[in-house]
Amino acid sequence: MAGKKPNTIDEYIADFPIATQKALESIRSTIRMTAPEAQETISYAIPTFKLNGHYLVYFAAISTISVYILYRLEVKHLRKIFLLIKPLARELFSFP
Repeated sequence: MAGKKPNTIDEYIADFPIATQKALESIRSTIRMTAPEAQETISYAIPTFKLNGHYLVYFAAISTISVYILYRLEVKHLRKIFLLIKPLARELFSFP
Protein backbone atom coordinates (compact mmCIF):
# COMPACT_ATOMS: atom_id res chain seq x y z
CA MET A 1 0.00 0.00 0.00
CA ALA A 2 1.28 3.40 -0.92
CA GLY A 3 0.95 5.08 2.49
CA LYS A 4 -2.84 5.59 2.51
CA LYS A 5 -4.98 3.08 4.37
CA PRO A 6 -7.80 1.66 2.26
CA ASN A 7 -11.44 2.22 3.27
CA THR A 8 -12.86 -0.61 1.14
CA ILE A 9 -11.71 -3.94 -0.24
CA ASP A 10 -11.94 -2.45 -3.74
CA GLU A 11 -9.44 0.28 -2.75
CA TYR A 12 -7.14 -2.31 -1.19
CA ILE A 13 -7.12 -4.55 -4.27
CA ALA A 14 -6.67 -1.65 -6.71
CA ASP A 15 -3.26 -0.84 -5.22
CA PHE A 16 -1.67 -4.08 -6.47
CA PRO A 17 -0.40 -5.31 -9.87
CA ILE A 18 -3.04 -6.85 -12.17
CA ALA A 19 -1.96 -10.47 -11.50
CA THR A 20 -2.22 -9.95 -7.74
CA GLN A 21 -5.57 -8.18 -8.17
CA LYS A 22 -6.92 -11.22 -10.02
CA ALA A 23 -5.76 -13.54 -7.24
CA LEU A 24 -7.28 -11.34 -4.53
CA GLU A 25 -10.57 -11.06 -6.45
CA SER A 26 -10.64 -14.84 -6.78
CA ILE A 27 -10.23 -15.22 -3.01
CA ARG A 28 -12.89 -12.56 -2.43
CA SER A 29 -15.41 -14.23 -4.74
CA THR A 30 -14.71 -17.63 -3.14
CA ILE A 31 -15.48 -16.20 0.30
CA ARG A 32 -18.62 -14.46 -1.00
CA MET A 33 -19.82 -17.69 -2.62
CA THR A 34 -19.10 -19.72 0.51
CA ALA A 35 -20.47 -17.26 3.06
CA PRO A 36 -22.84 -14.93 1.16
CA GLU A 37 -24.22 -13.50 4.40
CA ALA A 38 -20.78 -12.23 5.51
CA GLN A 39 -20.09 -8.49 5.41
CA GLU A 40 -16.97 -6.99 3.83
CA THR A 41 -14.87 -4.57 5.84
CA ILE A 42 -11.29 -3.45 6.36
CA SER A 43 -9.61 -4.38 9.63
CA TYR A 44 -5.93 -3.85 10.44
CA ALA A 45 -5.74 -2.22 6.96
CA ILE A 46 -6.50 -5.53 5.20
CA PRO A 47 -9.65 -7.07 3.66
CA THR A 48 -11.84 -8.81 6.20
CA PHE A 49 -15.18 -10.56 6.20
CA LYS A 50 -17.38 -10.54 9.30
CA LEU A 51 -20.22 -12.91 10.08
CA ASN A 52 -22.66 -12.51 12.96
CA GLY A 53 -20.48 -9.77 14.44
CA HIS A 54 -17.33 -11.94 14.44
CA TYR A 55 -14.32 -11.90 12.14
CA LEU A 56 -14.63 -14.73 9.65
CA VAL A 57 -11.69 -14.34 7.26
CA TYR A 58 -8.81 -11.94 6.73
CA PHE A 59 -6.84 -12.03 3.49
CA ALA A 60 -4.00 -9.92 2.20
CA ALA A 61 -1.21 -9.60 -0.31
CA ILE A 62 2.41 -8.77 0.32
CA SER A 63 4.17 -7.62 -2.83
CA THR A 64 2.88 -10.10 -5.44
CA ILE A 65 2.16 -13.03 -3.12
CA SER A 66 -1.31 -13.56 -1.70
CA VAL A 67 -1.52 -14.61 1.92
CA TYR A 68 -4.57 -16.08 3.59
CA ILE A 69 -5.15 -15.42 7.26
CA LEU A 70 -8.12 -17.36 8.51
CA TYR A 71 -9.61 -16.63 11.91
CA ARG A 72 -12.65 -17.84 13.80
CA LEU A 73 -14.25 -19.62 10.89
CA GLU A 74 -17.57 -21.26 11.55
CA VAL A 75 -17.22 -24.99 10.84
CA LYS A 76 -19.79 -24.97 8.03
CA HIS A 77 -17.71 -22.39 6.14
CA LEU A 78 -14.23 -23.63 7.03
CA ARG A 79 -14.18 -26.76 4.88
CA LYS A 80 -15.79 -25.04 1.88
CA ILE A 81 -13.32 -22.15 1.90
CA PHE A 82 -10.29 -24.41 2.22
CA LEU A 83 -11.47 -26.68 -0.59
CA LEU A 84 -12.16 -23.76 -2.91
CA ILE A 85 -8.92 -21.89 -2.15
CA LYS A 86 -6.66 -24.97 -2.29
CA PRO A 87 -6.23 -25.00 -6.12
CA LEU A 88 -5.56 -21.25 -6.12
CA ALA A 89 -2.98 -21.64 -3.36
CA ARG A 90 -1.13 -24.26 -5.43
CA GLU A 91 -0.99 -21.83 -8.35
CA LEU A 92 0.19 -18.88 -6.25
CA PHE A 93 2.72 -20.74 -4.12
CA SER A 94 4.69 -22.69 -6.72
CA PHE A 95 8.34 -23.14 -5.87
CA PRO A 96 11.11 -24.17 -8.30
